[in-house]
Amino acid sequence: MAELDNEKEFEKPEMWVKANPNMGVSLDLDTLIEDWEKDKRTPEERSDFITKQFNIFVNGSKMPFIDFKTLEKNDKHLNVIDLYGTIAVGGYDLSDSEDFTSACLEIPIMATGDVFVLSHSWIPRKKTLLNNEKIPYQEWSEGGYLTIVDEDYINEDVVHDWFVEQANHFNLELITYDPAKAFRLNKAFEQEGYPTEVVRQGFLTLGPAMDDLKNMFLDGKVIFNENPLLRWYINNVELVKDRNNNKMPTKANRYRKIDGFAALLNAHTKVMEKLVVPPGDGDIGVVSMADLMGS
Repeated sequence: MAELDNEKEFEKPEMWVKANPNMGVSLDLDTLIEDWEKDKRTPEERSDFITKQFNIFVNGSKMPFIDFKTLEKNDKHLNVIDLYGTIAVGGYDLSDSEDFTSACLEIPIMATGDVFVLSHSWIPRKKTLLNNEKIPYQEWSEGGYLTIVDEDYINEDVVHDWFVEQANHFNLELITYDPAKAFRLNKAFEQEGYPTEVVRQGFLTLGPAMDDLKNMFLDGKVIFNENPLLRWYINNVELVKDRNNNKMPTKANRYRKIDGFAALLNAHTKVMEKLVVPPGDGDIGVVSMADLMGS
């Protein structure tokens, strides 16, 4: 089969004829280069291009959510205090009570089309003392991104109290959640008058949010003040697809946690709807054909 010899030739267009013997006949090299420069930015399109144009098989059952260079593009910073009073959508992922638990606020910034993400996580001290994974728990704790609790498990009350505190600063419009293990906490929110909404953890629900969030990262529109714990979560995300090309997040292995990303994705299922609604001013007028024709 006509194919490239190795990955080093991916960036050597003069070698591509080895995988495309009809170059110059039905294929144009300049067009192929243009397509490669565009497709290589996104893991899914990159894998597809390598398979179809370089004839090198890529296992597409799992792929990174975004690459690290794309993640680095999202390096904007905002003072969270400047956002007080704005609309926010919450999300949380309780996961295993003896491991990471995460919550976040996602704030749509309508003027720019950006989103701001405020993320926090909790973990039992017992888990950090084992430290089998060589994870910098203490560093994240000192930075204010992670709370290490003294109990052997994460009591849901800490997540509850975090959202109550955020509601004092933001217009907390909705709290989204994965229904697994969330019955007690969600009932507490409902009884206290906080609006909540379940996010079913399936391809049809999470797939569109995954695509939209990926595009926002590609455009550099996700502001998270370079929170290193959230960056770690995002970098751990791999995608799995069903036969209809819908996507779901999964972790690369059992040590590569994605709880903070799961909380963000829950919130984004609702935030993305806000970003596509035209603001308008409520002023409705009538335009006649004569006006359009300039007469």
